[in-house]
Amino acid sequence: MTLTQADIQAVAPGQLVMPKVGLLIVTPAHADKWLADHNDWNRKFKPGRIETYERDMNAGHWLFNDSSIGFFYMPEDDGTPAWSTLDRLSLDELLPNEVLGNGQHRLTAIKQTGRPALYTIIRGIIPKAKKTIDRGAKRSIADSRDEANANTLVAIATRVLRVQRGLFRAGGANAITDSEINEYIDANPSLGRAVDVASLAMNRKVPIVPAVIGAAYHLCSQLDGGTATAYAEVFFVDQLIKNINLSEFDPAQVLYQRLRAGQAGKRNMPGDDAWPYVISAWNHFRKGSKPTKLQAPPGGWTPQNIPTPK
Repeated sequence: MTLTQADIQAVAPGQLVMPKVGLLIVTPAHADKWLADHNDWNRKFKPGRIETYERDMNAGHWLFNDSSIGFFYMPEDDGTPAWSTLDRLSLDELLPNEVLGNGQHRLTAIKQTGRPALYTIIRGIIPKAKKTIDRGAKRSIADSRDEANANTLVAIATRVLRVQRGLFRAGGANAITDSEINEYIDANPSLGRAVDVASLAMNRKVPIVPAVIGAAYHLCSQLDGGTATAYAEVFFVDQLIKNINLSEFDPAQVLYQRLRAGQAGKRNMPGDDAWPYVISAWNHFRKGSKPTKLQAPPGGWTPQNIPTPK
């Protein structure tokens, strides 16, 4: 079916020009020119997002999908070439009055990594449509997975990767990409037990963010070549969650009280704040010591003094 201008205007009022759509291998040269000459009507750059895109591109995780790069066609008021000339131009030959509307972070990553990528290019979007871009429901990584409790699974994997990379706080360049999370989940089926532990803690109302206890269980059970699983079952499941055979100064009991003290109303202590206490208690358990309390060092927790599971 060949669409006419009348067909388009009948269902898209205000779309006064015929859009031009096609596939293009976007090269670093394209990215450089488009960013330099056609990117004066966009939102502020987010360096952290660019860095995560670059990691995925360099790792070979950047796949073609339905995300497009779009250009607005601005009204002609200064003698710029008429839109009718577009049909005589190739997909990557932009008119002076076309401006980038979607894709500046991806184009910047292409330019900086030097790696081309396949994209759908859409030209001829009317300026009024800018208000509607990226306003739909954002699809989370959990939406793309089939496992039960996918949200918990993704949250656990994200925290595990952050811990392994020494990232104390999330966000910015510290963000873990969707591809990195999917790759880790696929390579570590034992995360399924971590999800079970997190769900059990939530059902029993243990005052801890589920992803924190799930990630801690997973990392601690992997110690000593995986032989620490039995210890992890005792500490996290039997003691911290089920409260089996605990005395006053057992590490799990002291941890439980510290987590409860850190609650704000019905809200659990933030995961980043709770993590070092969980690992401190685990390390006491492994050593067989019985602390009277768990507390942060003078000056608080920092990336340099956060404990690691032992």
